[in-house]
Amino acid sequence: MFENVENSALNGQFKYIPFLTPANFAGLRIARYQVCLRAEEEAAVPFFPGSTLRGAFGYALKQAVCVMNHRDCGRCLVANQCVFPYVFETPAPPDLSILHNQRNAPHPFIIDPPIYPRGNQAVRQRILTAGEELEFGLTLMGRAIGYLPYIVYALHEMAQRGIGKRRAKFALVGVTALQSNGIRQAIFDRVTQRLDESTDLVSDLSQLIDDRLDQLLACGNDDQLNIRFTTPLRIKIQGDLQSQANFEMLVRNLLRRISLLMIIHGDRKLDLDFKGLLELARAVEVRSSSLRWWDWGRYSARQETVMKLGGFVGEAVFTGDRLRDFLPLIVAGELLRIGSATSFGLGKYELIKDNRC
Repeated sequence: MFENVENSALNGQFKYIPFLTPANFAGLRIARYQVCLRAEEEAAVPFFPGSTLRGAFGYALKQAVCVMNHRDCGRCLVANQCVFPYVFETPAPPDLSILHNQRNAPHPFIIDPPIYPRGNQAVRQRILTAGEELEFGLTLMGRAIGYLPYIVYALHEMAQRGIGKRRAKFALVGVTALQSNGIRQAIFDRVTQRLDESTDLVSDLSQLIDDRLDQLLACGNDDQLNIRFTTPLRIKIQGDLQSQANFEMLVRNLLRRISLLMIIHGDRKLDLDFKGLLELARAVEVRSSSLRWWDWGRYSARQETVMKLGGFVGEAVFTGDRLRDFLPLIVAGELLRIGSATSFGLGKYELIKDNRC
């Protein structure tokens, strides 16, 4: 599909720049699921319930697996083998300079919540009637896939404990796996409480990228790329949140996120000429942009305060004769998000080549 290498003129000098291919991203196992909850009573949920779902899920998972009375992962004898700290407080590997002394690493899960249309801007909640369903996506990576039974049990307990300010009770009525070809397969039987953990429902990131590229390269122009940012994207440069996007900024942050996920949750490093790729990315221009700021906040029970987590959403069109070289990386971000707070559902975008895609 792609050439392996090319001599490219950069700053008047020829450098040996590897083209990105799906094979560069091999070694990170991905499993994608859809979770369906049914309200057993009237429920009030936020219009963007990512934080609510993550918080309720995290609490339920810790209650399900923690064996210590003190509930403190920092002084737990079995923390290194426990599901909860790996999933929710993912420890940073020692001496990993790219994390700049951060305590925690990217989490091995992504929640993809629904985004309910807002009517009255003063109203911050959506009312679900009894019997109405709440469906959201859940992506697992690496070791987290092996913890699926614990995760599904925690989702069941989360639903029964209650969601939202009113703690409305839900029932876990379905979990389906999304295969690489887009077909859904039911893996959870609510009646028998049985779970199908078939390994053929797990894909390598490289295969998912390859499948998506087959769709994208069949339509549209190779020198133009339209990206629609559907949930707030938060990227800081020297401590300042960015309200607009250029291509080099996106590439830099995608390289950082995907490489960290592969190092921490995968079997291989992302072995690329990062400097050379960033040089090429600077030549890609913004043709048009309709990005806007979306203010969003979440209440942190741990910090007992509302945290502002706004970011930009909207569309941007990029143009350049080297765009095709970056498609595998951009597709990886489409699958695994970009920026901060991705486990809440932030940093989601989709590629739009033309109406056929």
